[in-house]
Amino acid sequence: MGLVVNRAHQNIDFQTLCEKLKLAVPDETDDPDSMETPVLAGGPVEIGRGFVLHRISEGYSTSLQIADDLALCATMEAIQGLAAGVGPPDARIALGYAGWSAGQLEEELRENAWLVCDADVQMILKTPPEGIYQTALDRLGVDLAGLVSTSGRA
Repeated sequence: MGLVVNRAHQNIDFQTLCEKLKLAVPDETDDPDSMETPVLAGGPVEIGRGFVLHRISEGYSTSLQIADDLALCATMEAIQGLAAGVGPPDARIALGYAGWSAGQLEEELRENAWLVCDADVQMILKTPPEGIYQTALDRLGVDLAGLVSTSGRA
């Protein structure tokens, strides 16, 4: 499975998500950052299922470490904590995920269908979602204008 991290959800922001889940949110004057937690369109599979990407922190033992300082959990506790202003630090919520059949992703990687770069917590959790794609391309030294989707014969 994978999560799309560069696409903000078009229909749900954090406040709307909290309202749908019937979670109380702190007054913006108490914690102005609490309403800034991005909600991402994580992928087309199980779009009602939520995941929380966050920096590794104490108190979230159900989180799975997926990179040096990056963890993932799928518990309501994390979303409730974010709504209360005490959730995991530097978090993003993803609704849905991307999935592949057995061996499909490996085959796509062998075919160079993907550009791959190392996970970077700063890029994933601090860069606005709409800027992540370009940031990743820049880190790889790839000029998008130089990529073509067709091939020819010589």
